Amino acid sequence: MNDSALFNKLRAELETNPRIRFGLFGIGVIFALILIMNLQDYSQTRQDFLLGQTFDLDDARSIESEEYWRAELEELKKIDQDLRKSLWTGSSENRVKISAQSRLLEMSNNAGLSKLDVKASDFQEVTSLNNHYRLQLLLRGSYKEGGFADFLKELESHRPRFVVDSVDVLTSPKIGKLGRIEVMASIYFLKEIQPGVRP
Repeated sequence: MNDSALFNKLRAELETNPRIRFGLFGIGVIFALILIMNLQDYSQTRQDFLLGQTFDLDDARSIESEEYWRAELEELKKIDQDLRKSLWTGSSENRVKISAQSRLLEMSNNAGLSKLDVKASDFQEVTSLNNHYRLQLLLRGSYKEGGFADFLKELESHRPRFVVDSVDVLTSPKIGKLGRIEVMASIYFLKEIQPGVRP
């Protein structure tokens, strides 16, 4: 039997036998469903790939150049240097306390204050920073004429090593009588860790 005769016989069966037509229709439907599912899987895979590529592109765009990070590092170094200029440092709290009291008395004497009394609080740890402490100093003294203004100007020139918390200036109703000044100031202290010594 040649191919033409076989084809004619199959066509005749298809035309006369509804079961064969139904079977071929069912096979066609199954094939179409398989094709649609494969296309959906391919489409989803492609979307996932493109989404991943988009994230990679966004990440690449967010990466700054080496020059940018070098400038950021220099800025952080400058901030660190400025911060260190405002901090007192030493191997012990007592040494820092004595240095701060001495500096405050020196400024007071330079401004012409007299009858000086300086008291210092205990150091309080700055809980948000390791090995950083705060100390408050209370200075009481007497002044004549504009001595208190000279002292405050001197104290302000030492910011941020001294941070002025409060100032009370009491004048005398009597001409020529000394006035009183009270200043509360804070300093911040970084405790130096000695090599080989556990904090």
